[in-house]
Amino acid sequence: MSTARPAMLFDLDDTLFDHSGCARDALGVLRERYPALPAPAPAVMAREYQRVLEKQHLRVPAGELGIDEAHVRRFERLCARAGIPVAADTAQEAAAACRTADLAACLGACRQADGAKDRLAAFEEICATGVVTNTPATEQRRKLAVCGFDAFLDAVVIAEETGRAKPDPASSRPRWSASAAAWKRP
Repeated sequence: MSTARPAMLFDLDDTLFDHSGCARDALGVLRERYPALPAPAPAVMAREYQRVLEKQHLRVPAGELGIDEAHVRRFERLCARAGIPVAADTAQEAAAACRTADLAACLGACRQADGAKDRLAAFEEICATGVVTNTPATEQRRKLAVCGFDAFLDAVVIAEETGRAKPDPASSRPRWSASAAAWKRP
């Protein structure tokens, strides 16, 4: 007789994977290409970039905004906050450069958060484990594979695939229901 196990759900970015580190690397590339950007301390610029990201990010899985347009708007807002006028073509070019640098940093090597695999291994012993994320599926699945996290997970739920973004509980409910067997062990 199998019994349902309790589950521990993780966000991938900045819980298991060092996405903020990748973003800081990408911002460094952006500063090199666009020296007119103000030079606040890297942590200050990274916090502002993250704040702007959070405002745009939920609109992508909701289908209100494409990922490329979200990156353009993020760059435009970063420049606007710094008081720097930016032409549309420059914003598109800069957003593409930043996105390319971010993807290279994120997908080029495992950038796991401190102790991520140890946490997953510990939880795997006592409960089912899963990831719930809003970032595009191809990026997230690559991060899971590169870092070897997928070996520890019973389920992966990606907003792009469910049509619902977290924190909406409905974003993960269909996946859990569809894979109930994965959550039960003898």
